Amino acid sequence: FSSAVEAFLSAEYVVSVAADAPQASQLIFQKQPQLILLDFCLPSMSGLDFLRSAKPRCPEIPFLMLTGESNPE
Repeated sequence: FSSAVEAFLSAEYVVSVAADAPQASQLIFQKQPQLILLDFCLPSMSGLDFLRSAKPRCPEIPFLMLTGESNPE
């Protein structure tokens, strides 16, 4: 799923991809993105938990949460 999104978006945007939450945290502060696409199901924690921890540290960056799951609970 992420590779398809990356391929689609990279035609028009600079795209950085993180494999897990710790790597995503590093990329946010290294790259200072204009938008963060976040999967609901991350390998090391839930996307919702990541959003709760990251958003207060970068309130100016919008987050868009996506999922390939049929029932993200």
